[in-house]
Amino acid sequence: MLNYKAWIERAVRFTERVRQLPGETEVESRAAPPLRADKVEALRRRLPLGLPLPFSNFLSRGSASFSFTYSWDVPQRLVARLEAVFPSKECLLGGSTFCNGRELPAVQSACLEWGAALDKDYPEDKKIWSKSVPFLQILNGDYLALYVGPGRRGRQAPVAYLDHDGCGFSRIIAGSFDQFLRAWEGLYYVNPLELRTFFVDPISGYLNSTSRKKFQLQELLELGVQSRRSGERPTTLIRRQPG
Repeated sequence: MLNYKAWIERAVRFTERVRQLPGETEVESRAAPPLRADKVEALRRRLPLGLPLPFSNFLSRGSASFSFTYSWDVPQRLVARLEAVFPSKECLLGGSTFCNGRELPAVQSACLEWGAALDKDYPEDKKIWSKSVPFLQILNGDYLALYVGPGRRGRQAPVAYLDHDGCGFSRIIAGSFDQFLRAWEGLYYVNPLELRTFFVDPISGYLNSTSRKKFQLQELLELGVQSRRSGERPTTLIRRQPG
């Protein structure tokens, strides 16, 4: 099992280091203390689909409420590098907000209602929405969730992208919660909206943190570090993903 407290600490450290990039940056992070075990159990009993063990452990061993975001307005001299990864973009966005224990019952109920509304036009999306426990909110109304329905491989709950528009875009993108967190970290926590579009392997359907675009993104960040104003103390923005 992943050490969730350490994962959160690494995410916050990376986000803070974004401040050192050239150009305009905005950074924010908030991590509440973990949720007590009895509170987690009470929450699990309130949820229509329960609370899968990985996210239960995240809340009880990592943080009851975790949010982190960053934005980097890439200097003009580096925009072409960014556009090689994300066409027509001039700003790099990352991070998101995990569903917290207090709001999770309402969020899960809302997701089930939305899934039911998709049934007529997009029944395949509805199948995923109706059997998934959301754990991360995306500002456009999409979610990342743990799929607890039929057709899973083994006992793990895979990670599903829940697309609020339907259209067949809701799908599994990682084999487990821990696999997702590791892959997202390897992709520098880029905005989850971009994950499905640019970093999903076309064969496996899962996030790929060793793709060509990942290394293009890494080169962009390294160039940003190297192009800081002279006289600043050296620091490391890019780190090897821990095993």
